[in-house]
Amino acid sequence: MRQSRDIPQKFEDDIERVFRRFCADSTDPSGMGCAVDKAPFYRPRETAGEVWAMHLERAEALLAGESADVS
Repeated sequence: MRQSRDIPQKFEDDIERVFRRFCADSTDPSGMGCAVDKAPFYRPRETAGEVWAMHLERAEALLAGESADVS
C-alpha cells in the first residue's frame, strides 16, 4: 500500500541542482555536466518556468555511459 510522506526540502534542492547542471537551456554553460547538445533536460517553450522536459535518447545515452564529456 502506498504511503504519503513529505518530501524533504534538501531532496527538492538536489533535484533542482541536477536539472540545472544537465539542462540544455542552462544560463551558466561553464557549470554544465555535459555538452549542451547532449544535455538530457530542457525547458519547453511556452510553458511555465517550473515545467521540465527530457530528451529520452540523450538521457539513455548519458546513463549508459555513452557520453565521453560527462564530468
